[in-house]
Amino acid sequence: MLNQLEEKTIQSDKIARAIKNGDIKVNILGDELFDRALGSDIAYQRGNNIYLRSSRATDIFSDAVHEGTHALDFINKFGYDGAKSQWQWEKRAYYYERQFQIVTNGKTEFKTLNDMLFHIWSNYSYEIYNPYKMWGEP
Repeated sequence: MLNQLEEKTIQSDKIARAIKNGDIKVNILGDELFDRALGSDIAYQRGNNIYLRSSRATDIFSDAVHEGTHALDFINKFGYDGAKSQWQWEKRAYYYERQFQIVTNGKTEFKTLNDMLFHIWSNYSYEIYNPYKMWGEP
């Protein structure tokens, strides 16, 4: 995984370094275990842990960038004061994931940034999001 993340984008390099240092823990699960433990998401972050589906082999690295961004934000106390909406958290993660997708294979989940923003606005809450209350201090 580190080879696929290192030296691609500034963000993926930060994530690779955090994984290498043990600041971010990576958990790759089969579909059955993933569904039982985490539900139907394709990838998930909780605190400094990221959970990835082994069956998403072609997208697992961009999933790692998305969830790794959430983990780095958690570690760096982004929104610690509770003043960030879920939209703000997701915009950062999707932006860095999209940047990684463009650099590594030119194929992106969303054609344009506006398509990406529309997806976020349609699927995530604008309410304040504070994972520190949910998962405790890092």
